[in-house]
Amino acid sequence: MARRSDFGSILTTQSGRYRGRYRRRGKDYYTPLRPSRRLVGQDLTKIHASILDGTWEPPRGTIKRPTLSLDETATIEEWYEHWYGQMEKAGRSPNSLRGYGSIFRRRILPTLGHIELGELTAEDCRDLYVTLQESLSIVSAQNTIRSLSACMGAAVDAGLLASNPVQVKGAMAKPRARTDFPMLEVEQIARLIDATEGKYKAAVTLGVWCQLRISEVRALTREDVKLAPLRVSVSKAVKRGPTGALTVGPPKSEAGRREISVPAVMHEVLLHHLEVYVPPAPGSLLFHNRDRLDGIVSDKVLLRALNLATEAAGLPRLRFHDLRHIGLTHYGRQGATLADLKFRAGHSSVEAVQIYQHSSKQRDAELAARLGS
Repeated sequence: MARRSDFGSILTTQSGRYRGRYRRRGKDYYTPLRPSRRLVGQDLTKIHASILDGTWEPPRGTIKRPTLSLDETATIEEWYEHWYGQMEKAGRSPNSLRGYGSIFRRRILPTLGHIELGELTAEDCRDLYVTLQESLSIVSAQNTIRSLSACMGAAVDAGLLASNPVQVKGAMAKPRARTDFPMLEVEQIARLIDATEGKYKAAVTLGVWCQLRISEVRALTREDVKLAPLRVSVSKAVKRGPTGALTVGPPKSEAGRREISVPAVMHEVLLHHLEVYVPPAPGSLLFHNRDRLDGIVSDKVLLRALNLATEAAGLPRLRFHDLRHIGLTHYGRQGATLADLKFRAGHSSVEAVQIYQHSSKQRDAELAARLGS
């Protein structure tokens, strides 16, 4: 998007930063990336003055078109702009794009953005990691380094670099999946659902017995519930767009698109919810905010309903995502294969669902007690 200045134009880049564009002797030139329009305006004013007094010269190393014809002399900031645009065109999740944008603007570009791709060293990356740990948690610092590594890895894939310079010991390993989530047995799940406020009973039920992510629950509409036999179609999820606004988009991955059977234990709750709380139009949201029937319900609202229910039922405090873990563990106990679990959960990797074939500590104690009897 371009906005006119007294001289040249001010462009808003895909990552939310700005650069100036001006034309001289039949060619387009661009100013360096800046965090504000005011700074770009100052750059353009200086360039205009140099043209008027006859001292202007073509900027050394200027990239005529910022998103094309890049090589290893491009700065990290210029390569990031191109990489971000490619991810956007490829349909990457708005949440992922927003996350990358925030990390690069706040933590990476201010320190490394001016460095040419071919000049970035492993030492530069290690120094950044050490500096980040002074003001951020270890997890946040690790996420930053992994984001930088992903960007530089894309430069390797594009043939701009021979190898990825991001080699930071202790920062690259992804955190292990949580395995210590609370486990509820069938009777406890029934108590939890009974204790949940009426208009949110179905949300909790979908979380545990259909094992849906909270983002998937919030995006469901009446037309996503198929009758005879009762099934739920998952084809979208609620996310934050690049500007932070709520939006409905594709699920977390292509594997997230699925149509799953609704177990008999939750038929009554789901059908009652459709009859009492959901308008008849096919596109009506199953759960909406208090002010608008077409307004997406906040995840905080669902979490608050869950917290109140666990307290009323005398159960341990849960994250909404714990419901999914609990439900998938029960599904695994019924003899589900890894392929069954992958499909049910909407996961693309086997590793992500292997945990659900493991027994809980309580289940282990029950089975051990039966040995020899």
